[in-house]
Amino acid sequence: AFDEAENEFVYFTGASWTGEPGGSGAVSAHGAATTFHVLEADHTLSAGATNDTSFVIPDRAIVFGVTGRVLTSITGATSWSLGIAADASRYGSGIGLADGSTVVGPSGPVTYWTDTPLRLTAAGSDFTGGVVRFAIHYALLTGPTA
Repeated sequence: AFDEAENEFVYFTGASWTGEPGGSGAVSAHGAATTFHVLEADHTLSAGATNDTSFVIPDRAIVFGVTGRVLTSITGATSWSLGIAADASRYGSGIGLADGSTVVGPSGPVTYWTDTPLRLTAAGSDFTGGVVRFAIHYALLTGPTA
């Protein structure tokens, strides 16, 4: 069922209604679930060659991709890449700087085993400013209840 007041899908465990905010998916009779999520957040760039986001890909998330839109023009760099510390361009490279520039970075799925920030990497010169809105598209697995 969908709980409009809480803006979430809920399911009955046999004892009570429960849900996962922002998630939708399949749930077994004993509470095992595969839920799909989109974590959306803005990142304000600070000066430097790289920026890690304060929000993270959640521990054990199965990520399908990351999308984004430049809200305030990025300054300093001539382009940029989006990824994580271990793979700086996993979600895109040569990305535009102007307001409205977008990135659509499908990735797999890829499983992350710890909370992992996104990393923006400047090309040409260091970042001096800008704001980007990101959406991380992922699934979570939940085991059955006792």
